[in-house]
Amino acid sequence: MKESDSKLFDSNEKYRSILNEILRDLESISVGPAVQSKTIKDLISKYRIYIARVDEEINQKTKRLLEYSNSYIINTEKYSERMVYSLIEKSIGKYYSSGLFIIKENPETFYLRKMLELKSSIRTRFIWLTNINTTYEKVSPSNLLQLQKLIMDYIKEIEKQKSMILLEGLEIIKTYNEMREMLKYLKNIKDQISISNSIFLIPFNFSAFTAEEIGLLKGNFNQFP
Repeated sequence: MKESDSKLFDSNEKYRSILNEILRDLESISVGPAVQSKTIKDLISKYRIYIARVDEEINQKTKRLLEYSNSYIINTEKYSERMVYSLIEKSIGKYYSSGLFIIKENPETFYLRKMLELKSSIRTRFIWLTNINTTYEKVSPSNLLQLQKLIMDYIKEIEKQKSMILLEGLEIIKTYNEMREMLKYLKNIKDQISISNSIFLIPFNFSAFTAEEIGLLKGNFNQFP
């Protein structure tokens, strides 16, 4: 992963956000008599082209930043959860044919699930990280062995398919487990990922961990820029 790629990714995301804001403003004033203005119509068309180009640039950077057989920690203080979901949504179906998502909220209301279910060509599986009794497939944040087995079995099941695996709620898992014990299981998963065509994403709030703990994680996982 090149530092220049990560900076371009970051700047392109901001650029796209600005372009989208301008486009929304133009579209809002194009309602009514102003819609007849050729200048407004031309500007809207031009910005749509710009946004499409930036999207393609981001897609290319994403492909380079997220490499198969690798595991990444993502700081949600720098990249919001919605941004992470957007990254997954853009990647899956294009670079990955299936996905396992271990999430910290009810799958029924999970934003990304609704988006991915629109893509009928991909296989998705959602597991709720919770201790409550539920009809949904779940895993307890206190049960590291079960968590590891779920992911390991999934990787073996999909064999050589390109797949994306998401693990949310590391902050929650940490409250139930000692750090070095948690790291041991995560390292096992990372090693299994390294001999597969999958990618492992772990987004969490770095501030929920001590500097020493973040150092341990950075020493074992790639950090998303």
